[in-house]
Amino acid sequence: MSLDSLLQGADTEATHHDAATHAVARRLLTASLWQELAASPQAGLLALWADQARCHALYRTAHGILPVATPIEGGRFPALSPFRPAAAWQERAIRDLWGYEAEHGVDSRPWLDHGRWPISAPLSPRPGPPLPPPEQAEWRMTSPFASSFVSSRPDIALHERSIGPVHPLMREPAQLRLHLHGTLIRQAEWRLGYTHRGIQWLMRGKPLRDAIRIAARITGDAALAHGLAFARAAEAALRLEPPPRALLLRGLMNELERCAVHLHVLAATASAAGADTYAAKLSAWRERLLRAIQEAFGNRMMIDLLIPGGVLTDLLDGTALETVLQALARTMPELIEGYETAASLSGHGLCACLRGCAVLSGSDAVSLAVPGPAGRASGRPHDLRTTWQQAPHGTVHRLVLENGDADARMRVRLAEIQESLRLALLFLESLPVGPIANPMPIGTGNASGEGYGGVESARGACWHWLRIEGGMVVSAHAADPSWRLIPAIEAALPGTDIDRLGVALASFALSPAGADL
Repeated sequence: MSLDSLLQGADTEATHHDAATHAVARRLLTASLWQELAASPQAGLLALWADQARCHALYRTAHGILPVATPIEGGRFPALSPFRPAAAWQERAIRDLWGYEAEHGVDSRPWLDHGRWPISAPLSPRPGPPLPPPEQAEWRMTSPFASSFVSSRPDIALHERSIGPVHPLMREPAQLRLHLHGTLIRQAEWRLGYTHRGIQWLMRGKPLRDAIRIAARITGDAALAHGLAFARAAEAALRLEPPPRALLLRGLMNELERCAVHLHVLAATASAAGADTYAAKLSAWRERLLRAIQEAFGNRMMIDLLIPGGVLTDLLDGTALETVLQALARTMPELIEGYETAASLSGHGLCACLRGCAVLSGSDAVSLAVPGPAGRASGRPHDLRTTWQQAPHGTVHRLVLENGDADARMRVRLAEIQESLRLALLFLESLPVGPIANPMPIGTGNASGEGYGGVESARGACWHWLRIEGGMVVSAHAADPSWRLIPAIEAALPGTDIDRLGVALASFALSPAGADL
């Protein structure tokens, strides 16, 4: 059945707007239609969240972005996880934050609430008493990602190992529990929630310029991406169009952040494999780029440079930035060749060390809707800059591979640095003269509405949804790509040797803070 036929009988609301300020009909679905849409291969799940009366979802379809909602009835909503495995983590977050149960969900364990909060369901109209600390969960022996090689070697004992929440392999607090067969990982399971800060609650009742500062602090290496996604959502809700110069400056900043993060991830992966000389070269280029960004915008991380309607700071001096971008672009062929020839501690070449490490199959990448370079390394081509074109991005070239291992993820990121450099130089050369922001209609009747916005970060698509009344945020949700990388890593680790765990984790670049919000 086509999506048009499936949704034909659904009620609609024309209150949603996308980041191009087009009115988009949000479909209000019955429980049966909600699950039929989840089961349809014609739609890809991008985000799942709740508010006081409904459960919301955002899908990607052949016709664009599709927002849908279904009522919360008796504190329950129909689960998507039986059809969309990655939705289980968001269903657990909804339960912790709102107290709503995902009916027939595949996993009802707490994610964010470790029994340490003073209240339970803090976002609900009537929060409950605190929950007791949950007992340590048993291993999910029925996990669809568990490796099947164990039964062929009954002579090797099975054992468990817990890594984190504070550990050198973890870039942020997170716990990874492994089920090992000798030195090979049979099963992996994340336990997160340690970096939860209550982003949705913190945004409530805030003016837009205060709330965007919170959005920019969801995760440090996507400060610009989350700030821009928030700004686009606010502009969509208020039907506000930034001026041309602001659009080019935003595009430039987005590609600069992508370059810096890719260089950092590549260096971390190379360092984990013992290729310290190659990692040092990548880190040196990242530092040169960040210093040029500091000169150009007055802020290395480009945090708090965006506002709904444009940008807060104009380009201070683009000369040093252009020089560094051109130099890095000329050096990229050397860095790509260096990856082929770099040596690792294992005695093999770096690319040989990464080849076959933490393989994410194409089928798992599709079923889990894996975003960003991890998805493109496993044959999933989606890139928000091309599938949901927004100014100033036009044609974007991207590398899509099928191997799905750490080597493929490394190669995809190297190629994406080259493309981001091309786009950044293009935007820098094309900057028009003019204002850098349009004023927001604060204090008028137009300062209300709903909207969503998305940005392709270095890790994948970041999404923000806002409901605004009188210029204030009354409800919000942010979806970092990390929530879809969590199950992707669990799917990729089985069969990987424990000695290569650091390489595997670095190659995915998961941000627990982005997932925990």
